[in-house]
Amino acid sequence: MAITSKGTNILLKAVIYEDEVVKLRKKLMKLAPEELTFEMSDCDDVHLSVIQQMLAYKKMYSCQFNFGSDVKTYQKVIEGFNEQDCN
Repeated sequence: MAITSKGTNILLKAVIYEDEVVKLRKKLMKLAPEELTFEMSDCDDVHLSVIQQMLAYKKMYSCQFNFGSDVKTYQKVIEGFNEQDCN
């Protein structure tokens, strides 16, 4: 599995494809409104639909993202997300 969880830590590893989005959505709904940590230091790439689920959670609840030392494109997308643009 590319996405696993331990409590409120969501671990993303390798490449996350779109087929993970439904599983992630169910997990986020189950954990809401907990503060989550998305651990992405071992993640190579993430499908945009998965990023959308994480950012939707971020808009409504508290979460943080832990990235690796190499800046990836998905990191720039997540860090550039501005919640005010969604209102």
